[in-house]
Amino acid sequence: MLLVAYASENAFNTIVLLASFTTVIPYFFSAAAQLYWLVTGARVVDKRRLTRDIVISVIALVFAFWMAYGSGSDAVLGGTLMLLVGVPVYIWVKAKRGEYGPQV
Repeated sequence: MLLVAYASENAFNTIVLLASFTTVIPYFFSAAAQLYWLVTGARVVDKRRLTRDIVISVIALVFAFWMAYGSGSDAVLGGTLMLLVGVPVYIWVKAKRGEYGPQV
């Protein structure tokens, strides 16, 4: 991120937009998982709070979409590339621990 900010004209703006986008991705998946659990009944949910929980989950999803859209196309591209760089690192760490791939 330091190299990207150094190469840009407005470093502070670039860092804020990239950080916003990369932060909103896990938030989006968390809200989507909560909505999935509520709708499918995969978790025990108090029926009195079901409507409230669904509304909060939908608002969280809309907020995540809005934040990703508001970050702009440059931040979305840069943030996606940064997130994808972590995939090989994740696989390497899991393989080193013996948690990924064939067990020998």
